[in-house]
Amino acid sequence: MLAARRGDAEREVDVEAIAKIVGSIAQLKGITMKVGQIMSYIDIALPDELRDALSVLQTHAQPMPIEQVRHIVREELGARADELLVNLEADPIAAASIGQVHRSRLASGKEVAVKVQYPEVESAIKSDFKPAAIGTTISSIVYPGAEIDDFIAEARERFLEECDYRHEAAAQKRFAAIYDGHPVILVPAIHDAYCSRRVLTSSWLDGSRFDTFLAGNPSQPTRDGFPAK
Repeated sequence: MLAARRGDAEREVDVEAIAKIVGSIAQLKGITMKVGQIMSYIDIALPDELRDALSVLQTHAQPMPIEQVRHIVREELGARADELLVNLEADPIAAASIGQVHRSRLASGKEVAVKVQYPEVESAIKSDFKPAAIGTTISSIVYPGAEIDDFIAEARERFLEECDYRHEAAAQKRFAAIYDGHPVILVPAIHDAYCSRRVLTSSWLDGSRFDTFLAGNPSQPTRDGFPAK
């Protein structure tokens, strides 16, 4: 057990139990993992140790094997998959609740990020979103005592929308157009020829995670997107 202090209240945190819970969530993926991700960054009263542990779920779920990734890409793209698969890196750079991302390179030499959806994740989310199964869990965390039927319906629709990567591709294109020429914000280009319902291919852009950026304690001008003087 670990004694930790938050404000003036002292409480004990079972680090081993937290690790087991997060590990189990990472295996389950789908809506269970999505709720864990949300809990890691929304402003609710969680022990810091639990919030930090849950943040791992944003990019480090249990990945599917590379053979399965290749099968899904080929199933989705047909002959177009060959150009992606020949240079597809075996280890994912991120694995989250609905899919995982691999680095690859096109025949032109352009590096791309290939996001591949887990098999049957859409069916799993539909099953998980039975109000009796998830309503109590979410309401007890976010809205204790509230009537959340409308919230559940909206969340279900949005999560299922995420299962069709064509929506994400369209949104990414809109943001790319909005921020075209912006001095700070860069939005990766979508490669339509290598996109489908379960595969999303974008131009590769090097960068760092937002929480990593904040951990460096940047100055306010840097946070605002302008060079510090």
